[in-house]
Amino acid sequence: MRLRSGYRTWPIALLLVGLVVGCSNGHHKRHQALDAVPPTVTLVNPVDLATDQLVGSVVTATFSEVMDPLTVSSSTFTITTDSGVTPVAGSVVCIGNVATFTPTLALAEDTLYAATITTGAADLAGNALEVSYPWSFTTEGVTDITPPEVTLVDPMDLATLVPIDATIVATFSEEMDPLTITDLTFTLTQQGGTPVTGLVAPDGITATFTPAIDLLPGTQYSATITTAAADLAGNPLENLHVWSFTTGDETPPGLLPVALGEAGHFAIMGGYAITNIPTSLILGDLCMSPSAESLITGFGQTDETGYATSPQVTGFIYAADMAAPTPAMLTLAKGDLTIAYNDAKGRTPVPTGPFLNPGAGNLAGLDLVPGLYKFTGDAIATTSFTLTGGPNDVWIFQIGASFIVSNGVKVTLAGGADPKNIFWQVGTQATLGTTVDFQGTLMAEASITMQTGATLVGRVLAFSGTIALDQNTITIPQ
Repeated sequence: MRLRSGYRTWPIALLLVGLVVGCSNGHHKRHQALDAVPPTVTLVNPVDLATDQLVGSVVTATFSEVMDPLTVSSSTFTITTDSGVTPVAGSVVCIGNVATFTPTLALAEDTLYAATITTGAADLAGNALEVSYPWSFTTEGVTDITPPEVTLVDPMDLATLVPIDATIVATFSEEMDPLTITDLTFTLTQQGGTPVTGLVAPDGITATFTPAIDLLPGTQYSATITTAAADLAGNPLENLHVWSFTTGDETPPGLLPVALGEAGHFAIMGGYAITNIPTSLILGDLCMSPSAESLITGFGQTDETGYATSPQVTGFIYAADMAAPTPAMLTLAKGDLTIAYNDAKGRTPVPTGPFLNPGAGNLAGLDLVPGLYKFTGDAIATTSFTLTGGPNDVWIFQIGASFIVSNGVKVTLAGGADPKNIFWQVGTQATLGTTVDFQGTLMAEASITMQTGATLVGRVLAFSGTIALDQNTITIPQ
């Protein structure tokens, strides 16, 4: 299924508290993430100094971001002749990051025109262009009267076994007027005529229809481009273009990843203490709950209001005794860690065969396929081992007691396996030896120790114990 929501969903009350804190303290960076970057013009059609603009065409400008349509108008997007003296009458429409100037009358043949986007054009945050954007073009003496055609579609007509999360793409014989490519001119219907809701995005010679939800498995669909779709000269398609395809059967879901909730935002979460022998590099946020900041040592942090910073941490440092809304945020994250830990620990069905106590408790030299693995007691890895699977495959390791990885062990990922889908649930404490290269999220009931030079792409999350670091690198998976 597509995820249509944002990255995180904080409770409304917590968001309001955070907003008040952010307004009262100008130093709290997390509550000041405002857009201050001015937009730029990234593409124009016709291009600067073009000599082949057709007299019946519209003129378009594409910006680096979505613009405020009220600021992109005939006063900020202008076309003139005679070296900027005589204005060309026309209308301007801005949708998203594309602005279109449609002349009231066809442009004159063999004529030089100058177009300008002024600094009155601004993005949705109110940031205006820093400088005006001028360009020029010359018209041809021939009017475009050739209608466009649909030259390619994906999925192809009569295609079968189409994925249920497919997008529908049409390619045209020439660049199309984006104002004519909408959910009224590019439609998708289910067998029986039921319309499919979706987003239509024009882009030059292509248009993409993205369904709002996944398509139904084993179902026929029909896509249509109507004759209201037109090229930049206003020539519409001569005929409807209709094609159909059938989706494949839905693939049974595999092992689902562990949902970390707000705990997933942190590279490190300690329960009692976090100690560090410099210099470590933590690519992400670090937090302590329920203990106080005084038990976070070795980072040389600088306190702000509600958080702290350190040259060894690219994100922020949080502790339960910091100013609001941090305590509530950490309570939420610790609660989500409890849910995630219990989820990983309680996954069923209970592993059997090679998934139960693999390697008699020693992962050394193994090549592990995706799945749920269980160790009834301690687990160790005395030499390197491999996880082989695709980017969406999941590994969950249930370890009943301790987990010890020997010095120099490397965890190799093969076949596109992703660290974000690897979870280690440890019943007591975990230890990564010197120079270990490890992958995945470690969730331990007690303590986690990373010895000198060990690296991890994942997270170290401990409930009640200490997280001990020694010149380590930890990177949150993307």
